[in-house]
Amino acid sequence: MVVLPGDIIHADCHGAVVIPESAVSAIKSTVERLEKAEARLIGPSQQPEFDIEELITILDPDGRDH
Repeated sequence: MVVLPGDIIHADCHGAVVIPESAVSAIKSTVERLEKAEARLIGPSQQPEFDIEELITILDPDGRDH
């Protein structure tokens, strides 16, 4: 495994991967986009009144039947 200055190493029980410094900004923006998308669901789902109807509305705001 070649690691250069500025690279990030991610390691866990499944192995390790080197993330080149040049990929960090793209990964950061992707993570931010995913966090924003997940927040649409995670926030409401933690409320006591959350139910399947609200889940359907969040996942399919246009009310289409799939």
